[in-house]
Amino acid sequence: MRALFSRDSSSLTVVVEIGARFIKAVESRASKKGPLFRAFRIPVPEEKADDTAPHTGLAQVLASSGIRRKRLVVNIPRHQLIVRFIQLPSVDDAEIGIMMRIESVKHIPSTSEEAVVGYRIAEKRADGYSSICLAIAQTTMIETILVLARGAQCTIDRIAVGSESLYAWHVARRASAAEDAGKVRVVINIDAEYLDIDIIERGTLSYTRGAESPGEAQLIVGEIKKTIVAFEKSRTSHVDEVVVCGATDISEAVVALLKAETDASVTFFDQRQYLPRADGVPSEDVKASSFIELIGAALKPDEVKIDLLPEQQRTINASAMLKKNLKMTVVLSAAIALILSVTIGHDLYIKMKRLSGLNAQIRAMAPDVAKAKKIKADVDIMKEMADKKVVVVDVLREVSKITPEGVTFTMVDYEAGESVTLKGSAPLLENIVAYISTIERSLFFENAKLKYSTKRTIGQTEQVDFEIVAAISKKQGG
Repeated sequence: MRALFSRDSSSLTVVVEIGARFIKAVESRASKKGPLFRAFRIPVPEEKADDTAPHTGLAQVLASSGIRRKRLVVNIPRHQLIVRFIQLPSVDDAEIGIMMRIESVKHIPSTSEEAVVGYRIAEKRADGYSSICLAIAQTTMIETILVLARGAQCTIDRIAVGSESLYAWHVARRASAAEDAGKVRVVINIDAEYLDIDIIERGTLSYTRGAESPGEAQLIVGEIKKTIVAFEKSRTSHVDEVVVCGATDISEAVVALLKAETDASVTFFDQRQYLPRADGVPSEDVKASSFIELIGAALKPDEVKIDLLPEQQRTINASAMLKKNLKMTVVLSAAIALILSVTIGHDLYIKMKRLSGLNAQIRAMAPDVAKAKKIKADVDIMKEMADKKVVVVDVLREVSKITPEGVTFTMVDYEAGESVTLKGSAPLLENIVAYISTIERSLFFENAKLKYSTKRTIGQTEQVDFEIVAAISKKQGG
């Protein structure tokens, strides 16, 4: 697992990464000449009987690097997550949020209580659809990260996805968004422990893949070529450029092989541009490990949008920050009261004391006021959606509810107030016939018809492709 950035102030960013073999840290400070980086790496201490080694290692890298700030944002490597790119028929943020609560359940391999979900709106298109990057992590993994942080006396403000950190580095590296216009770029980060691949179409993150590092340059090239072939088969796009970065020794070897085996332009970016040898990590560490994602997160934290930190932990963090701020307010108020009592006189002091009491009451009411505002906002959203007749969210919710296991979709097309078209596949024709009967019984649909069904074989498994068209019930559509 890897930890990402936290901030002491607007001028300081601290990024840490916890791997199976190494713990790394990058500190970025703002300056008039641009950000200044310090980088550090230590081996993970050998596991002890009481399993305290990870806590000790994190504390060691922070102490040895002179980093005092311990508020962190944790990043989980791409290959440890389920990541899917899905298309939703809306460009409205509120509607997308509601759809994602339904859509994400389809991609969770276990129960929703055993997973934490986050998403990024990758692109909003002119046809009314949005491309969504969905990330799913096991709850046990998130809980382990929180335990490790507490053991190192750190606070986690955010849990992010490594693919976004690599994309953030690409955004920071390019001169302007115009560089990505009309182009497809493959950005590859090579570390001693992992391999992260982002595919960026016209400046938009549209595909990611992660794997444990196979070690040898030729094997890494094989993984890269396999990813490019799979992407190009699923799109009409062709890869224009491959950008390789990360551990310098293995990256240079991979670039040499790629130039000989691919017709795309191949570029190598040397991370030593960010890391002067005199300040921080030795050159042998830069040769063996990648600090690119840590640097990307420090340079462009706003591009890391997915947050897998559980809601309960966010509440705990907010409460702790509120208590800290209130303590500072009390101390400041006491100091002001003392000055006023000495310089202005008793009568004015009494008035200020009463005012301080009123302020304290207002602060005590603040959580209830905030909660009431949130409830009102939620009610307004639900009222607005209830006032509409049948919207796409209602249809999607009903389709999700009545669809049995084994039936999968390749397309759901909704004609507002008129009909819904379902294209997909099922194991048997009997499953499709039964599903049509289920649709007919729904209060949302009527006149469900099978447009076609086609049997095909995948390996040794048979599947029946189908298209079903159902009218929206007049009782629902008005």
